[in-house]
Amino acid sequence: MAEGQEARTLDDLDRAVRALATHFKCDTTVIVGSRATLVGWPDAPVLFRTSPEIDAYPGNARIIAPAMTDLIVSKLLALRDKDFIREYHRVRHLDRAHVRRLLIDMMVPEAQRSVIDAFLDSL
Repeated sequence: MAEGQEARTLDDLDRAVRALATHFKCDTTVIVGSRATLVGWPDAPVLFRTSPEIDAYPGNARIIAPAMTDLIVSKLLALRDKDFIREYHRVRHLDRAHVRRLLIDMMVPEAQRSVIDAFLDSL
């Protein structure tokens, strides 16, 4: 998303698809999540297009599985699925220091990080 742009556009999606296809040398790209809305509804309300990420994978991918820590960080950033995170920590012991380092590296705003840190401390 270009700086100052408030919502994703079909052009953003097109650039991402072309870059992914070029990088992975494929002619098919799969778009998942809310960005897939842009394909059939390019002028969807801004609320549906404000997420900065475009979730996609190349058509020639065999297995795509994010690291569990990445999945947990994404849930923490959205401040959702806390029960999932608690259960993971109960069963596998979440490396909270590593999660905090990831959040710092991602330059998460301090106010949001404080909320997330409080939740992590409660585990």
